[in-house]
Amino acid sequence: MNPEKLSVLMVSHEMTPTGAVLSLLNLYHGLSARGHAVDMISLDGGYLASTFEQVDTSFNWNQSSPSSSMENGPEMYDAIVANTIASDAWLDTQYKAFGPIFSDRLLWFIRELPLDLESQARYLYESLPSRKSLMQLAHSVLFVSRSSKALYEGHYDLSPRFKQSLRVVNNALNADLNSILPCMHQFRLRDTLTALSKVALRIPIDQIAIVSTGKFSQQKGSYETMKDFLFYAFSRDKRSNQDEFKHIIFVGDVEKTYWKVLRKQYLESRRTRNGMVSHQTKLHLVGSITSTKAMREYYNVASIILLHSKCEAFGRVILEAFAHGVPVVATGCGGPAEIIKHGKTGFLFSTDAELMWNVDHLINNPEIAVLISKRSCDLVRSKFSSTSYMTTMENILRDIALKASGPR
Repeated sequence: MNPEKLSVLMVSHEMTPTGAVLSLLNLYHGLSARGHAVDMISLDGGYLASTFEQVDTSFNWNQSSPSSSMENGPEMYDAIVANTIASDAWLDTQYKAFGPIFSDRLLWFIRELPLDLESQARYLYESLPSRKSLMQLAHSVLFVSRSSKALYEGHYDLSPRFKQSLRVVNNALNADLNSILPCMHQFRLRDTLTALSKVALRIPIDQIAIVSTGKFSQQKGSYETMKDFLFYAFSRDKRSNQDEFKHIIFVGDVEKTYWKVLRKQYLESRRTRNGMVSHQTKLHLVGSITSTKAMREYYNVASIILLHSKCEAFGRVILEAFAHGVPVVATGCGGPAEIIKHGKTGFLFSTDAELMWNVDHLINNPEIAVLISKRSCDLVRSKFSSTSYMTTMENILRDIALKASGPR
């Protein structure tokens, strides 16, 4: 083992722009920037890989299947990082083929927090006992949040000694966003950037935009929440003479079935008996954005970032919103409840009524929104620094490499 330069293989269950995959790519680029040799395997493929190949010629990845064993064996790597519980079939294949030579190099980063009992049963007990046994065979198992760690500890009958080895390592802010923090913290550029982005996106300067980010799906439990929120937003606009709450922007994957229903709700809400338009609120569907630069436009125009998932292991977009000086309203579950201190660095909700109150409170009290944004910017700088995160991960990988290279 070269202590200065590690050779690391990363295994992703897919290559689509989800929080889990983007967090792994952040680690990939961070380790590469520190001089380590990093390869990537994607088990399901995905269009994100081709996007990165176009902008970064050093992005080195291959596609594999869960039933394929490593051609050259695990010995060529100092450490192997597997992303999410969904990579378990591939891990099981490798352990059966290579035994401890593989498992001694394995760092398993688990990022899931299932929503309901049915989903929990699928995540926790599908493939049992392989998932449980693989966890106990791996050199290290990391969880993205305390909530995710507690879920697996509570359902698996793990030995007390093994439980002590489990660690929580939160995601960090992407390194390419670090440069904006000093300016956003002082709010010297926030108003200017907001104005420029609103012009670029053709949103009037004096109109407020609520940006909803993340995956919009049944799995995340977000459909009913957003349906009720839209009903509230449209009703609010009918009651109000103010020309402010006019744009609701969805950024992320939205399942087509849900979008059709919400679109129908939107169109019906605008009709009156005499055929007149009843409100002016506009609904925008942007879809997934892989470009950090393009995503900044939406953070800049946002008066509030809304994270509506009912299950969220971490909530990576919260850190991005904090870095851009935008207050966040999120469900009080899992990761968001660990990141946000309610009323201090953002707002949490568990009911529709709380969601509506939080949004109105921020809109009607801009001085509170500014104070919360400054506090959250301080938080992301002090607790979720990409530099400290990369150092933590680098040290964990060095420990794995040291054991893998030692006598058996």
